[in-house]
Parts: sequence; structure tokens; C-alpha cells
Amino acid sequence: MEIDVPAPDEPMDLAERDRMVQSALDELTPPLREILLLAYFQRLSYAQIADDLGIPLGTVKSRLHSAVASFARAWKRRTRGQTES
Repeated sequence: MEIDVPAPDEPMDLAERDRMVQSALDELTPPLREILLLAYFQRLSYAQIADDLGIPLGTVKSRLHSAVASFARAWKRRTRGQTES
């Protein structure tokens, strides 16, 4: 019988990843961060976000597109060199 036990360094990896995600989110402007959090972390629909924020649906879509691109750039800066070890 085998027991699935996480590697000793796994909790640190998860904590480090969480720190890096938060750091990348902190780089976003407040409107972009808000859209990203509502869409991806709270899993609201575009229509729900538009209604909650009182903005047009098209604005939700364009801000979310910008937020994802900005987050991707920030994430790439943080992870560059991580896999080169």
C-alpha cells in the first residue's frame, strides 16, 4: 500500500506561487484588478460584473482582456528563470 504524501518542499512551492500571484495582481490598476478578480476568482459572468459595477458589457470585456494581458506580462516577469534551474 502506498501513501500519497506531498514532497517536503511542496507547501513552500504553493506559498511561493500564491505570493507571486498576489504580487502580479498588485501591479494591475484597480479597475483591471477588480475585473480580473470578479471574473476569475469569484466566477461572475460578464453580465453580472457589468451589473455589479454599473458599466457597459463592452467595457467589462475590454477591461478583462487588458487585465489578462497585463497579468500575463507581470507573471512572465516573475517566472522568468524559475524553470531554468
